[in-house]
Amino acid sequence: MPELPERMIPLLTRTPGLSMFVPAAPGTAVEVGFRHPVNLRACPVFAETGLVLFRGHGLDPLEIPKLPALGDVRAFARMEMRKDVAAAHASAQPTTSVSVALRLVPTLDPWRHVTATWVEAEDLPVLRRIAYALGPESLRAARVAFTERGAIVRHPTGIEGIPVGQFFREVHKQLYVPAGYDVVPAVAPDVLYRSLGAPPGQVLFIGRDGTVLGVPEEGFVSLEAAVLEAQAWLPLAADRFADALSSALATELPEVTLGGVGLRPLRDVNAGDDGALPALPGGAGSGG
Repeated sequence: MPELPERMIPLLTRTPGLSMFVPAAPGTAVEVGFRHPVNLRACPVFAETGLVLFRGHGLDPLEIPKLPALGDVRAFARMEMRKDVAAAHASAQPTTSVSVALRLVPTLDPWRHVTATWVEAEDLPVLRRIAYALGPESLRAARVAFTERGAIVRHPTGIEGIPVGQFFREVHKQLYVPAGYDVVPAVAPDVLYRSLGAPPGQVLFIGRDGTVLGVPEEGFVSLEAAVLEAQAWLPLAADRFADALSSALATELPEVTLGGVGLRPLRDVNAGDDGALPALPGGAGSGG
């Protein structure tokens, strides 16, 4: 549940057999009323396709290797029809279909909810360069999925900070259309998503040419984990540092002393020495 009404919190926290958990890091959650002694965000060992539930009262954590496909709760509501309903009679007039094709039309409305960008394969080097300029919050919040047609980046608060690719705006939590375009006919986003017939867990992107690209939700990973390449490191022996430090400490430093110059600092300098002062231009009587 993305958000829970306050009136339901006592019910779910005090009912025996029910346990509530709050997210602590991608792929983990901690039971309400407890906290984990370790910063779980600093431990990138949890798969985002699964879920690890840390329970309180000294109980062992629950590990779900892979989350099952989740559906809308409203789809599980039961509906029954009365059996004594009169049957409807077909009309004598032939019926005709009123189905129309889905189209995208440009719009002059301000851009809103622009939270995704589709980066073509040839523009991926630009995305790598932009990653160096992004702040830690943007890298942590953004999620990326790599496909054969490029990369798709999603950011919940706005994608304007990643100026590369084709921008998309969110019309449904799992449906995106190009920014600057509207869908006609103007049906509700839920109706539009269901009409595309995508299986659960698919995020759909409608291109400007009318093609629809589906990406599994589990295919999106954190951008900060995706853009950083593995760095090679070499262990350095401690005795090498000890030898270098001992050699540096054993080196004798020269001593420098300063003495007074006295009232006649040039008393030891003769007129014919190389260190004699040069004569002024014009001779002694030039007045220079």
